[in-house]
Amino acid sequence: MFKIKNTEKAFIYGIYLLILLLIINVAINFFYRNVVAQYVKEKDNLIELNSLLDNVSNTVMLSDLGLRGYYINPEEGMLEPFRIAQRIIAINELEESVKELDFDLIAFKEARKAYLDYLALVEDMVNMLQNGNMEEVQKIVEEDRGLEAYNIYGAYLQETRDEMNERLDSIERKYNTWRIVSGTSLILFFIVCVAILIFAAINYKKTSHRRRELLKGLDSSNRTLVFNNGEEIDTTDQDSVTKSILENLKLAAQFIKGIAENDYNVNWDGLNENNEHLNQENISGELVKLREHLKELKDDDEKRIWKNEGLTKFADIVRKYQNDVTMLSENIISEIVQYMEAKQGGLFIINDPSESERYLEMVSCYAYERHKFMEKKVKPGEGMIGQCYLEGELIYLENVPQNYLNITSGIGMANPESLVIVPLKSNDQIEGVLEIASFKKYEKYHLDFLEQLAEIIASAIITVRTNEHTRGLLEQSQQQAEEMKAQEEEMRQNMEELQATQEQMHRKTREYEDEIRSLKDDLRQLKGEAVDEQ
Repeated sequence: MFKIKNTEKAFIYGIYLLILLLIINVAINFFYRNVVAQYVKEKDNLIELNSLLDNVSNTVMLSDLGLRGYYINPEEGMLEPFRIAQRIIAINELEESVKELDFDLIAFKEARKAYLDYLALVEDMVNMLQNGNMEEVQKIVEEDRGLEAYNIYGAYLQETRDEMNERLDSIERKYNTWRIVSGTSLILFFIVCVAILIFAAINYKKTSHRRRELLKGLDSSNRTLVFNNGEEIDTTDQDSVTKSILENLKLAAQFIKGIAENDYNVNWDGLNENNEHLNQENISGELVKLREHLKELKDDDEKRIWKNEGLTKFADIVRKYQNDVTMLSENIISEIVQYMEAKQGGLFIINDPSESERYLEMVSCYAYERHKFMEKKVKPGEGMIGQCYLEGELIYLENVPQNYLNITSGIGMANPESLVIVPLKSNDQIEGVLEIASFKKYEKYHLDFLEQLAEIIASAIITVRTNEHTRGLLEQSQQQAEEMKAQEEEMRQNMEELQATQEQMHRKTREYEDEIRSLKDDLRQLKGEAVDEQ
């Protein structure tokens, strides 16, 4: 009797321990979800901060480019990089991001002052050049104040990027630690659960009545806590109950192993529509919810990685071909079609925003894994492409009607399942249109990626056009300088010839004067002789 009471007490303690572990698992899972949410949020914030830091570098580079170009050749068009830099300044957004992420605000304010002071200095120098104060500008250039400013904000940018990378590593480690803790706690819970159930089964098997009650309770607990397949079993049969418990624990172990191996498509064998409502609050139901949550996080992470890798890839292409619109267009469109797993793609660029007769010209076309050489011009407002250019909004079509592309699109060829038309827009300035046709349907993250990519392409086109315009003005200036030099050389030669002619005339004049004086002397002498003879 004493042994039975001790056994009952041990069983009760075991149940308490099981409940405690269950509570701990729920708490760990709760904290793990919070850690994951924090990880995703902070990672996105740090990526945005990095983009704002790049903005600082770009504005300084463009301002300096515009100033130097205007200094060399004071044409208004040379100031275009400077104007672009003024439009894209995002220092206030950077300050908000620094405050939100709790970075060194004092160092930021020093860097911001140096950054804004330099931009103001560049603007003052531009005004001086416009007013003709070249000497004053030359004096400032020789002082090299930009280097002093760069030493301040450049060091801050590097320190902030280093700290940002450290934070990314830290949250990555924290995320992995909690993932391991969560998996370990689940395994520990099931080990204890197995031990308690086996312990209870062994110690109560000798008492028939208690055994029946125990088996009934074990079966009920097995269904309530682990998994209920909806099928009744003989609760008086110890082997049936034990087999059901072991099968459920085996199913749980297999399911946990699948999750631990990042297999988020793993299924709980036996769980179906008929018994799904019986397994909402037990271990099987919670594990399925955890799997769906982790699967959703993995899908979001894969989408984020896909988008970031794509943006990085195309940013490298833009940097590589930033001085050649043709090469940029051909490489961009082929890579987009392949990266989007599309079949056809076309890139249209406005001929010249300043011209009155504007039209969108197809500069590159890629279809079925090869470049297509097509000539296509679309007026603003004409067809879907022209409409997209005027409205400045993305157009996405599914179930495209037969022959639609051949009728209204610039690509042509086979009929697609989906069509995406994206304006190449940067700071409300539209430089062209990107058209993608595919045999697959796209999700929202695909369209968001294309809009971000279109902005990068638009910025690249603006930069290329600005650089081409700047180079043209510089070449024109150099040509004018060479022509002036040639004219100056010709004038110098003419002056030398004129000077030689003048010297020759002076020499002739002196000879004539000497000859006249000699004749006068001879004449006076003849007159004297004539007087003497008289």
